[in-house]
Amino acid sequence: MKDLCKIYIDRLKEDKTEILRQDVSSDFLAIQEKELRFTPTVFVHIEALIQDDLLILQLNAQATAIMPCAVCNTMTEHPLTVKNILITVPLEKITNSIYDCSEDLREALLLEIPITTECNRNCSERNNLKKFLNKEKLHHYPFKNLFMKKEN
Repeated sequence: MKDLCKIYIDRLKEDKTEILRQDVSSDFLAIQEKELRFTPTVFVHIEALIQDDLLILQLNAQATAIMPCAVCNTMTEHPLTVKNILITVPLEKITNSIYDCSEDLREALLLEIPITTECNRNCSERNNLKKFLNKEKLHHYPFKNLFMKKEN
């Protein structure tokens, strides 16, 4: 991952667009959680160009998170997709004519992680929980006994 997300500004002169497509190690996500892991590879597609005094990046990525099912607690794969994230960076903020967008890519992928997931999007153990779920809708009308006085 050392050079994959590095955009070399000198290569983008003269209205050129740089396209990076590659499977990379998921190590750059730097997640050390017991209940959140990633499959070994992340597919990354980055397009970079310079417009006026801005570096414009378009990020796309596909990864798979492994996290426990919210119902049965077995580890479950959940696909993550980042599509068309646009990032603009002023050229004066880029030192050494190299911009590393790995942190931007990391943030975009981590924002796609759901709070919970289920096995196959519908866990088979969910049937065991039906008896605990109350299907009755309780209605509460706090002003039901109040009447408006009519003025003459």
